[in-house]
Amino acid sequence: MFCRDLNARGLFEQFADNPYLPEFYKNPERNAFPLEVSFLAERFRQMKDLFETPDLFQPLIISDYIFQKSLIFARYTLPEPEFLVFEKVFQLLNQSAPRPDVIVFLHRETDSLFKHIKMRGRPYEQEISAEYLEKITKSYYQFFRESMQSRVVLVDADRHDFLHDITEREKLLRYLSQGNIKFGLNFYDEYPFLVNKF
Repeated sequence: MFCRDLNARGLFEQFADNPYLPEFYKNPERNAFPLEVSFLAERFRQMKDLFETPDLFQPLIISDYIFQKSLIFARYTLPEPEFLVFEKVFQLLNQSAPRPDVIVFLHRETDSLFKHIKMRGRPYEQEISAEYLEKITKSYYQFFRESMQSRVVLVDADRHDFLHDITEREKLLRYLSQGNIKFGLNFYDEYPFLVNKF
């Protein structure tokens, strides 16, 4: 919807064909490293392909992930020796990965995430634990706290229905297009629960 509203090209994560993803949820310790490396390679290829073919009529690109997602997940899913190897490869690729102008993080509480996972209906996701979701969220927050070279907007998606309420969606787009989003953390609304996490 945001791509349509802004006449932007979309860059959406390709996960359905990843053979390691269902296996990861069955046996995370065994499958985490090949999963994270395969996602890293695929995300880099996707971004490289799209950004090397600019479109004068659609210069804006909206992605449903950031390249740093690979590091955020690996920080939690990999044991330290494997993470250190992964991080070296990530840093090499990250030097030439495109940088987003603005990162918008749609925060949801764990119960809400479970509800959406159930609605999405992917069989291999149904066994995801609350602990896993909470630790991944914390990994994102750690990245955002360290990302003073990025503009990060935190949005409480449990309080705003961007899917069904066009007024809410237009309000967020106006906020993002004002051009005064500062480097570091920006809160779309001052909801105390979300602010207190930082």
